[in-house]
Amino acid sequence: MLIELVFTACLLAHPNICKPVSLTYSGEGLTPMQCTIGSEARIAEWCAANPKWFATRRKCRPARVYSKA
Repeated sequence: MLIELVFTACLLAHPNICKPVSLTYSGEGLTPMQCTIGSEARIAEWCAANPKWFATRRKCRPARVYSKA
């Protein structure tokens, strides 16, 4: 099952400029709850790779067909 972690990322210098970010997990028996539990680590990795941004509002859900890994 594919699970999508969706969060909002905003620029540190301009907090009113935000964009949605989608990360996809895959794994047999993976649930949205497991995604939620692991989401802080995934978001921290994303923020470390994108230091001009910070993350807000997150949720996990079954992935949509158009989401990218």
